[in-house]
Amino acid sequence: MSQVFQLLPFGSVEEAGRAVTALLEGYPVAALVLVAFALVVVVMLGLSAATAVRVQAVRLWRDARMRAVRNRRDHRALVVVGSIKGTRGHASRRAVRKALEAHFGGFAFSAPVAVEYLTVDLETGGDDATLDHTLREADRILRGTNADLLVWGQHRLMRGTLSLRLMTPTMPEMARQAGAFEVKWNGRGELPDDAGEALAYAAARRVRPVLNRPQDYKPERLSEIVRKLDGLMIDPPRTLNLEMRRELSTDFASGALSLGERGGEVVWLHKALEARKAVFGEMTRQDDPIAWGVAQQEIGRCLAAIGERENDRATLENAVATLKVALDALRTAPQMLAAESAMRALARAESAMQQRKRVGLRWPIL
Repeated sequence: MSQVFQLLPFGSVEEAGRAVTALLEGYPVAALVLVAFALVVVVMLGLSAATAVRVQAVRLWRDARMRAVRNRRDHRALVVVGSIKGTRGHASRRAVRKALEAHFGGFAFSAPVAVEYLTVDLETGGDDATLDHTLREADRILRGTNADLLVWGQHRLMRGTLSLRLMTPTMPEMARQAGAFEVKWNGRGELPDDAGEALAYAAARRVRPVLNRPQDYKPERLSEIVRKLDGLMIDPPRTLNLEMRRELSTDFASGALSLGERGGEVVWLHKALEARKAVFGEMTRQDDPIAWGVAQQEIGRCLAAIGERENDRATLENAVATLKVALDALRTAPQMLAAESAMRALARAESAMQQRKRVGLRWPIL
């Protein structure tokens, strides 16, 4: 109260009171309006101060909670689950935690995971300014907890959807994706097993990006994860959003192709080819030249390996044509590693054809 009167030309609260009394006697209507305005100002200042204190207290409590999470960090992968907005928010957090604890290791070479709650409100959408603020706050939380992954989101009861964002310290731009992970779910009980596995896969691939470079892992270790993904491909969550279905299909195709190229069963090559065509079959070069080019180079690699293994001239010729188109699309792209893979596969396919010509082998008659 005294802060308000310091703004007025009075020496003390008593002096201000006498001035208000005189004003009431001389100009009652104007005085009442002035007094009402003053009361509103006092209340607003009080509410503003209370709000500021509350915000500061919440921030201090959250910082203490982040330090506690950081201090408990051990050898396990650490996933922090922030607030999930909506009337089913608490149920959604529990379902997310159970799904991660149950299925995370299956997509990360059986690596153990610790899942911690942290009450923090982050937006799942908005304009660029909102997204920038969200990413900065998420980065602060990741650094404060030393977590490998931060998950937050919103459950929309009317739509029956759970929409989540997943962000790692090294991949903040992933959180910008609209519908980074979204599945139909009414918010009751646990997530269906297929949706829970898909969520665990999405989390594991960000924490342990195994299938980004499958050639770095021995086939016997890689096959465990590829077989898990194969189960999701055979019976995928029907309500999973398109972005996640593409992510799932891309990783499965890369893993299956790597197994097939390194001496695994030829069935893996056919599965990789089917997976790539299933999601990217309708995509054109104009839609997304880079994604289209990467998909084409993997399709070409599949065809080249199948043609070589099955001694099929038409398949090898198809592989050569596909890889040439892929190289043309990727030549000016930053994904030169993909272009190099396509060049090696192209050289291998052409070499196989030339070798048959040199030794005079005839192509089998179909």
